[in-house]
Amino acid sequence: EQRKKEGKPAIEAPKDPTMPTPNNPSAVGFRRMERTKTITKSQAEQLLQELMELYSAPAFQKMVHADAKAAVYEFQPFLRRLKKTAFTVQEPLLQKWGFDPTEEGLQEMMACLNDHTIRDSKLRKLADETTKMLYGGEDGMYGLE
Repeated sequence: EQRKKEGKPAIEAPKDPTMPTPNNPSAVGFRRMERTKTITKSQAEQLLQELMELYSAPAFQKMVHADAKAAVYEFQPFLRRLKKTAFTVQEPLLQKWGFDPTEEGLQEMMACLNDHTIRDSKLRKLADETTKMLYGGEDGMYGLE
């Protein structure tokens, strides 16, 4: 009733998907979770390096470019595909680092990384490069949102 009085629809339509990244860990639709894990600054750097290796692998890049092509280079459909593709390489890393191998675990890992990327420009730059590779590198969808 209150929503109708404010001129809003009775039910809020789902927001477009977002991809949790180290510099922007809050994906739409996820509540702020209580942390079960923290990492040190050096662990954050190591984790970012591992993500960079995974995302830079030619096989992963090929899958991301296929996702972009299948989505006709439209950003939101691309993100829906990318979330599934990326999770295939993220899941083993989540387990290795002691995070739940779920979307919530991914969210928590990105929040832990953000604790350090927000304070350290070197880590923030590395996180940006990692995100660029996640989105397909120079020829990908990075910066097109």
